[in-house]
Amino acid sequence: MSDINDTEFNGEGNTDQENEVVAEAVEEKETPNAESTKIAAILERKNKKIAELEAQVAGSQTVAPQKEEVTQTGLSRDEAILFAKGLTEEEVEKASKIAQIEGVTLTEAVNNEMFIAWKTAKKQAEKSAQAGLGTSKGSPKVPEKKDFSTPGLTKEEHLELFKNRNK
Repeated sequence: MSDINDTEFNGEGNTDQENEVVAEAVEEKETPNAESTKIAAILERKNKKIAELEAQVAGSQTVAPQKEEVTQTGLSRDEAILFAKGLTEEEVEKASKIAQIEGVTLTEAVNNEMFIAWKTAKKQAEKSAQAGLGTSKGSPKVPEKKDFSTPGLTKEEHLELFKNRNK
């Protein structure tokens, strides 16, 4: 493949060398058949150069979209919408995975059957965990009964226990 910078073009799009060949052919008044052969050869070379240049342009255009994927470090538009709707980070990550698998947008993945099933199962698991903790959430805390073996007693607490021992 020839380099564009190696040849010089005049205003008509011809190289100086090609213009000299055509000029010699006209000056020598060659036969029309030989002259047309030279012109055909020049035309063929030009067509090859045009095809090469078009291939270069087409090659550079096809390479540009195939650059390595850019990983997004910030918050996408769809993620921001889901966070605004009150979804947690875990839910957004799950919706993102479902969106990749299903080939839909992140906002559409939230309405997907898999996401809804996962979310209801998660809520049920949270409810069962809450139920296992106990029924009373606001029962008063029983004050700790201190005795002589309680670690970290101050001198005053020890004296008070000693005084109350006989009562």
